[in-house]
Amino acid sequence: MDHDLTPALSPTHLKFSEIDVLEDLLRDKRSPNTKRAYREDLNDFFRKLFMEDPTPQMVGQFLAMEHYEALRMVSRYKAILIKEELAEATVNRRLSEIRSLMTYARRAGQCEWGWKM
Repeated sequence: MDHDLTPALSPTHLKFSEIDVLEDLLRDKRSPNTKRAYREDLNDFFRKLFMEDPTPQMVGQFLAMEHYEALRMVSRYKAILIKEELAEATVNRRLSEIRSLMTYARRAGQCEWGWKM
């Protein structure tokens, strides 16, 4: 039995907003290197789980998921990174950047839950 945890990205998950949370988060970073690293790592998260580059709507759908559904997605991503045999520091950095996205979105009123694994 296949236990694919990738949710269908449907309009029922959508939280329509004028805010591009990912771009706003990146604008909040001062260093060009930090911006580049965040963008690459967050793009990796969405590509590995949703098989495409993130759009504002896709990020909004992820942030509109039920809390535990979203955390299952993050746990699945962590398992993928571990299976790829990435260094522990790399895995932790990527998870930290996802947490930053969730925290920023919550403060911006675009996410109703916080990070608790």
